[in-house]
Amino acid sequence: LQGKPAGFGPGPKLLWRAPAHAGAPPFGDRLGRGLSDQEEPDLWQKDLTGSIVHWIDVGQPDERRLLRASGKAERVTVYAYGRGAQMWWEANAGRLARARSLAVWRLPAEESLALAKLADRTMQLQCTVQEDQVWFSGPAQTLALKPACLQSRNPAG
Repeated sequence: LQGKPAGFGPGPKLLWRAPAHAGAPPFGDRLGRGLSDQEEPDLWQKDLTGSIVHWIDVGQPDERRLLRASGKAERVTVYAYGRGAQMWWEANAGRLARARSLAVWRLPAEESLALAKLADRTMQLQCTVQEDQVWFSGPAQTLALKPACLQSRNPAG
């Protein structure tokens, strides 16, 4: 993961796209317009026919958006972070329980803040995902994160 895409302030939302992107097949994987278009996720994988295989949102998306996504995609994954992530989950867990193929992961607030501190304009980070841990490594620091699985209803988590 290098640099800072135009229009994005460095921080957890940008950096969480890296582990979401890890392990993706070599076709059909791309950043969506999730920040500016409610019909697209932050990241998605499509198969060769254009069908959505995996819809990935980062942050605290609206539960209606996720319910619509679960009807469009084979898998839906949310990476929630920040101080409000647990409150967002508690407010939406009941409605999201009916979403098919939805996995929700939460990064604790203190880990989210540590992740934000890694970001800068000229960042060059490596991201490693192994089992239930995510490592970000930069020139001066390595950060190990352990997101909590709040709901897992999709085949690959």
